[in-house]
Amino acid sequence: MIRNVPSTGMDLNAATAVVTRYGRGDLLVGLDRIASIWDEYCRNGDDRYEWDDEFIYDYNYEFDAYNIVFESMSKLFEKEAA
Repeated sequence: MIRNVPSTGMDLNAATAVVTRYGRGDLLVGLDRIASIWDEYCRNGDDRYEWDDEFIYDYNYEFDAYNIVFESMSKLFEKEAA
């Protein structure tokens, strides 16, 4: 999950479409590309942004879509409680 991302109110179908577009038709590639944007910013920052909130604002739609898809997919890999 990408932290501190305000919700845009999109549903899972819209989020899946956003992430898939980012991956040029591949959902997993889209997840990886969006996560890479966040990881790169966390490692190196970006001189265009004075505050983290400005960066998050610019990518809010993509990051929220990522979080929605990630949260939905993570349920597939949870172990069932015994």
